Amino acid sequence: MPICSITRCDACSHERQFWSDALYLQLDDGSLTALPHPQESSSCEDFGLTLSQASQRRRLFAKDFFVCRHCGAQSFTIQRKKVWLLDSDQQSPWEVFKFSLSIVCVAMPILLWFHRWDLAVIFVVAMLIVCIESRREMCKRRSEGKRTFSTDDAPGKVSVPEPKPSNPCCERPDLIPGFQVKDEDQIPCRECQTGKLKVIGAGIS
Repeated sequence: MPICSITRCDACSHERQFWSDALYLQLDDGSLTALPHPQESSSCEDFGLTLSQASQRRRLFAKDFFVCRHCGAQSFTIQRKKVWLLDSDQQSPWEVFKFSLSIVCVAMPILLWFHRWDLAVIFVVAMLIVCIESRREMCKRRSEGKRTFSTDDAPGKVSVPEPKPSNPCCERPDLIPGFQVKDEDQIPCRECQTGKLKVIGAGIS
């Protein structure tokens, strides 16, 4: 969940927002497009992929944002994001069954070892419900003619270079997470070059 720190220059009153992180989808031209929170799933599906499919195609990335206490510039690191979601309405019942069975194979020995027969039964019933509901939702989606994924024009069918982090902002970078900015950090304003940024609020997207 992205966290935001809102600042204002004590000289020119210019406001800046510093976010903690953001999710991005890499397109076939190598560019990154933001997937705004909390609409990451629907934003990704606009490009023909679910989040899980984008992750499987190695096209999902997360940026962590920083600000330099020396020059006031914002920079970021970037890393590939893995999303372990089961797109039940996109999978066949057999794939959902295999997924559920793998969870059972991991959890059941632990439950049986501790003689938790009641939890073992509940767990098996829950996995059966997942399979049944998955098949029901898939049939419903097909009957309603809803869009399926991935589409022919979805990103990920060509090889593109992996995105790189931002370059050093200055000769003496002193980076802190953007959302942790405080008044005592004395971050210079890049708009007027004279004032310092003061925190006036915070938010969660």
